[in-house]
Amino acid sequence: MRDRRFPAAGLILLFAVLNCLGSQAGAEEEIPLSAKLKMLRNDLNDPRGTLLFSQVASVTEPMLERYKNDAGALKEIYLLRMDFAWRRRGTPEDRFAETEAALNHLLPGDTNLLPGFQSRLTSAAAGLNKEKLDEIYAGQRKSFEGTEDAGRFLQGIAMEACRGYAKLGSLEETFAAYDYLLSQLNQADPNAIGNPTNLLREFFRDRARLKIREEKLLSMAEALFPYMNEKTSVGVKRPLFQQMLALYGELGKNGEILKVTGQMLEIDPDYQEWNFAKAEALIALDKLPEATTELKALILKNPLGNSARALRLLMNAGMDQGDSETAVGCARTLFDIAGSEQEVSEAVRGIARCLAIRDGNLTNANNYILFQKWGAAGPDGVEKTADDLAPVEEIFTGFFAKDEEYKAKLQEQIAENEKSLDLLDTDALRTNACLYLLKGEPDKALPLLRQAYVSAVADVRKVDAIGWELASALRASSGFLFAARDFLDFQELGTAGVDGETGTQDDLKDMFGNVPTLDEKIVAAAREEFKEALYWNPVSQDTQNAGVRYASALTRCGKHQQALSVALSLYEGAWDERSLNNMAAAVASILRARDHQVLAANAFLKFQRYGPAGEDGIAGSNDDLANPLAETPRDFPSSPVGVWLGERVPVLTAGRKYREAAYALIYLGQPRQALPLLMKARALCSFDNRAITQMTLDFVAALRALSGHNGGADAFLKFQQYGLAGEDGKTGNDDDLKDPLAELLNDGKVAKAGE
Repeated sequence: MRDRRFPAAGLILLFAVLNCLGSQAGAEEEIPLSAKLKMLRNDLNDPRGTLLFSQVASVTEPMLERYKNDAGALKEIYLLRMDFAWRRRGTPEDRFAETEAALNHLLPGDTNLLPGFQSRLTSAAAGLNKEKLDEIYAGQRKSFEGTEDAGRFLQGIAMEACRGYAKLGSLEETFAAYDYLLSQLNQADPNAIGNPTNLLREFFRDRARLKIREEKLLSMAEALFPYMNEKTSVGVKRPLFQQMLALYGELGKNGEILKVTGQMLEIDPDYQEWNFAKAEALIALDKLPEATTELKALILKNPLGNSARALRLLMNAGMDQGDSETAVGCARTLFDIAGSEQEVSEAVRGIARCLAIRDGNLTNANNYILFQKWGAAGPDGVEKTADDLAPVEEIFTGFFAKDEEYKAKLQEQIAENEKSLDLLDTDALRTNACLYLLKGEPDKALPLLRQAYVSAVADVRKVDAIGWELASALRASSGFLFAARDFLDFQELGTAGVDGETGTQDDLKDMFGNVPTLDEKIVAAAREEFKEALYWNPVSQDTQNAGVRYASALTRCGKHQQALSVALSLYEGAWDERSLNNMAAAVASILRARDHQVLAANAFLKFQRYGPAGEDGIAGSNDDLANPLAETPRDFPSSPVGVWLGERVPVLTAGRKYREAAYALIYLGQPRQALPLLMKARALCSFDNRAITQMTLDFVAALRALSGHNGGADAFLKFQQYGLAGEDGKTGNDDDLKDPLAELLNDGKVAKAGE
């Protein structure tokens, strides 16, 4: 086996051997032709392969002579030569000659290969000159027109001819070939436009180099509309028409954008980008009322996803068109629904800009920004002093405040959502909260956001977003940033505040508020769902998802200890990186929901990352860490589901489901007892790469559970990599390693679980 670090040496040897064998037809011992060709093709497919077409052509020339009467062998040799010509520095002449030769040596049963070969021959001809392309293109059309599979062959040929003429700068022939391509499409096939769509996307991208005018490209794209319908796949129709809309925008043809988006909405009504493009075109045509109607409908379709974007468009349009009421109202509503620090800053700047444009000076804009920063008490934080600030009253009215008809629609949507509202679905809760904020009713949004915050187990990013949305609802109640500052500071710093000490002037209060208690029936249903998933397979994504939902339900009821116990069990039994990250996020989210701040959650994540030795990796130094959950009682083993799972272990082992039984024991806090079962599972596995990797991860899970942190398996992994001799590969040295599993299995503390 050659050294993979030095591919060239091995390939030079390969070339020499094949050259010798190719010229000694009478040798008594010879490598079979199939083996020779396989070695060459392996080099072709190797990113580090170095053989060039000229070398392979020289090697295979004697083979062509020797096997001239063997049609199957000739076909394989020519196919290999053709592929090397295209991929390994063959000249345009080489590509054409080898493609033509390969095409001529296809077997009668290779009809399925013909379309691709004919297209490649056309492409090869285009690489030579226009005269050769004219000759091949005309000859191929003549050969296939009127045949049974004409459309199948001629589409690829016409597409390559179109592409080739464009590269040669022959635009008249390019457009003629494109028209011919369309004439070969099957209108009954909803995805027939796949080839011309791909071609046009190339032309759109390279239009400057190809010197194809924008108007011509757009007319070529419009010609595809009759071939599309609602069954045309989105991957075929959407990318091209997004490019069309962008190009119409560059040309200022907003009327055409309205026309195209109208057509696209008929055949692709669920894609809301068409609605946004239509609204932007209406704004560009100074049709703000029509654009407002379109964007308000988009908000109702997807409040969480569309509201900020729609309001931002209307705010900017209002400023551009001198409609200060629209601009300020949209900016204020953006301020109310902001879901990140960036969106908050953007909304504040938007309001200030609206005020400056409206007034023609910066007085109100500056006063507004100062009020956002300091609140009514001003910089000194003391009310009724000289630096007190007054709010700018006009910005206290959101965009929809006076639109009673639209507020009624928002309320109808809220009522409709509530009919099937899943109280553990954070996005459903956030959606109704967003609708209330749009209505200007933040006090009704707050309870929903609190529920979403404590339900968002296993998605740290979502919890962050909900935290900002909660702050937005608090801001919306008062109209200034200062009202939400203490809430956000408490999230980050906890009770002790900036100085980290309680009992000082900067101590903070928990502004979170109360969360409505979840119906116990929902908790019971989640528990049964988790139990059912465990029955079928303790080691699956479905089981983890059900466990997370159960932990979320417990968290919603304020049963944080039980929720942590479930989530920690699943974390310790995580079987791959994805499941590990999901469950680490779940544990952190429960801690955050319990404390209404992130200190304990961050301490847990830090311990999992660095282990007891801390960031410097040296035990006994100043940065050593303690497991913040070491003293957390494990309620899961004694819970109804835990007791049932313990009873399930003997059943699993009796059925030789040792891996599933081992994970059940890990969940129950018995990782030592899981180790013998994992050894049995390893003895029965197939020992291919995938199985070995998974078994390694299984032992990592058990060792993680034993140590309480993610670095608990480091010694095991090091032993797996280097063995007894350690990194230097020599035994009897200081870096020799011991098998940590052997020590654990032989220390007399491991029970024979399930036996």
